[in-house]
Amino acid sequence: MIIEHCIFDSKGKSLENYLETPLFAHLYKLVAEWYDQRYAEAMKADLDSSILGVVLLYNIPFEIRVPLTFTEIEE
Repeated sequence: MIIEHCIFDSKGKSLENYLETPLFAHLYKLVAEWYDQRYAEAMKADLDSSILGVVLLYNIPFEIRVPLTFTEIEE
């Protein structure tokens, strides 16, 4: 969405293959670093905090584990 609605090429080049451009690589790196700084602790959370479930695909039961999400209100 950012590429499509907020970034444009002033030289008139198409952004059709923007995933392959240096601009996107740079933007991706910045966003990944921000995400890591912002959510590093949450990503290290105990992965055993999940519940067990079952879904049917073509009438065959498959076990799934659904992670529980705990949130805290920050002020």
